[in-house]
Amino acid sequence: MTSPVELNRLRALESDYEDNADTKKLLADKVLTMVLAPTGVGKSTIIQQVIQAQANQSLSTWGEPGSLTTRDRRPDDSRSYQTADEGITHSALTKRILDGSLTNYSVHPSGHIYATGPESFTYDYNLMPTLPSSVAALKRAGFKATHTVFLTAEPHDLKHGLAARESDPSFHNRLQEGLANIDYALSNADTIHFIRNSHELGGKEMAADQLIAASLEDYEGDKDSELKVVQSIHRYIKGRLGK
Repeated sequence: MTSPVELNRLRALESDYEDNADTKKLLADKVLTMVLAPTGVGKSTIIQQVIQAQANQSLSTWGEPGSLTTRDRRPDDSRSYQTADEGITHSALTKRILDGSLTNYSVHPSGHIYATGPESFTYDYNLMPTLPSSVAALKRAGFKATHTVFLTAEPHDLKHGLAARESDPSFHNRLQEGLANIDYALSNADTIHFIRNSHELGGKEMAADQLIAASLEDYEGDKDSELKVVQSIHRYIKGRLGK
């Protein structure tokens, strides 16, 4: 693990991080859709639903870019993730941060680094789970276009999604991470598309269709209605955290 002094230095650089010119050139023909959501809402499920649907219906390629992280692999991690289990180290990512060869990075409160490099984005349309702290850097990274989506769910659906994760040692941290996602969405609602993932029949397919539309700049949702749902899960997660 990187020393606390070095982590604080990386955190101080994070808000103004920008990739170098060579890295930008590699992204100039790519579209990025950043998907924010609290844990348990179903980011990975909806992203995979989109990828499967578009595999047979689109001439363009759609996929989830590979992410780099210094933490250990979790059971629900995408196969596109590279973690400490695959040899990702703090020293290697720190070197890339300092030379501008990463697309973005974020230092998590746990001290772990999350990042992507230009080699991560191999598709025409890239759908990526994203931390709020990375949005600004990704918007200036050199993509052809970027879109920000917040995936939400009714509290009873979120409760169901969280139930399978409660035995995870990092569960409390993941709830805090989810609360940070919601706070960001509520503070930046004018620049975000809100999409609801429902457990009702057809709900997953509808959310996937809306995510496709948002990526193609062809989505108009009922933002006022969805914001009410976001506020309800904000209260729910704060309650789970005892706040």
